[in-house]
Amino acid sequence: MAFQDWVLFCAASAAFLVFPGRPCLWILASRQAGGGRLAISAVLGTIIGYAVMASATIGAMQALALIDAPLFLLLAWPGMTLMMVIALRLVRAPLQTGPIADNDNLAQRRSVIVASRAALRASLNLRAILFLLALSSQMGNAFMPARGDFLRLEAVFIALASLSSVLQAIYPDAMKALLRRRSARLSPHIKGKTMLISARAVSAGYRRIAA
Repeated sequence: MAFQDWVLFCAASAAFLVFPGRPCLWILASRQAGGGRLAISAVLGTIIGYAVMASATIGAMQALALIDAPLFLLLAWPGMTLMMVIALRLVRAPLQTGPIADNDNLAQRRSVIVASRAALRASLNLRAILFLLALSSQMGNAFMPARGDFLRLEAVFIALASLSSVLQAIYPDAMKALLRRRSARLSPHIKGKTMLISARAVSAGYRRIAA
């Protein structure tokens, strides 16, 4: 696979993983509810889940390329469209509207249960699955027979996902600030409408008093 393809894959994957999703919220909740012990369990479970998801998704694309290469190549344009839609949703959609976590959010605080739930959230993360499908459709050369680059793609994505999960656990305050800032920026601002409605209500009250 060409060097520019590797740069594209790494840059797109890193940019996607920067935006916190459901696995990140679980890591933050585990960190706040149980400290470093539960955070480590959540990180390990998230890494396992991402590894399962990446292996299954990229492996399915490799199987499709082997079975029907022309059909695989035709997926490039739909994949590009899907990537644009995902990028717009990442930028525009609020990440979190309520509190991220408190000490009572986790009903079970056993490390095994926290890790298993983290693995489940990461492996069934629909947004990540669609992103990998769309990005893999742009890496046609990596899935050609006798290349074996798809295994390296899996390893690179798992490594980036592991790094992002570890950083989310180490710097929870920075992630929470990002969540609050984006949610506040993307929430609807209706202050002007509220003041107008209040002014009309006060005017109506004065008219009733004067009558």
